[in-house]
Amino acid sequence: MKKKALLIAFIFCLFTPAVFSQTLFNLSKSHKVDSLYLEMERKLQDNVGKQFPKFGAETLNGESVTENNLKGKVTLINFWFEYCSPCIAEFDTLNDLFVHFKGNKKFQFLSFSSDTSESAKISVEKYHLLFPVLCIPEAECFRLNYNSGFPTSIIVDETGKILVIKSGGSLDKKMIQAEIQKLAAVIEQHLSENK
Repeated sequence: MKKKALLIAFIFCLFTPAVFSQTLFNLSKSHKVDSLYLEMERKLQDNVGKQFPKFGAETLNGESVTENNLKGKVTLINFWFEYCSPCIAEFDTLNDLFVHFKGNKKFQFLSFSSDTSESAKISVEKYHLLFPVLCIPEAECFRLNYNSGFPTSIIVDETGKILVIKSGGSLDKKMIQAEIQKLAAVIEQHLSENK
């Protein structure tokens, strides 16, 4: 019995430093990832208050849209593509937001997709998307959403200046609703301040 206890103690002492150092390595690695994420988020938020970039695109209905269309309206701009699960998970809540503000002439919703127009039309039908969809190349999506990936939502004011940038998404409906509700609150506040 005493020999077993000594053997277990020996093994424990032998492996504890390795486990400890591995844990420290994982923590430092995790810290590096967190630091990288925070740095990317800081750079992304540096664009708040700046003019949304110039662009030109057409809706799936053939309507031409440029940065000039942003003037005079609070605009929610969303970026997505058909194989992005968090993007798809947001669709129902984004539809609800669109319906909520649709009657307000000082609001508009633009949705940029990196899909082809044929693929985007299938997604619009499949997910019953109510908001306008504009198809642009992936590189153009990344230029307009400041390389923040998909999904990304940006709110601009009636002068075309960026109020909010939200990047990333979830598959959890409650988290999605909470995040979209934050966007809706910003839109609501800005519309009420600028009647």
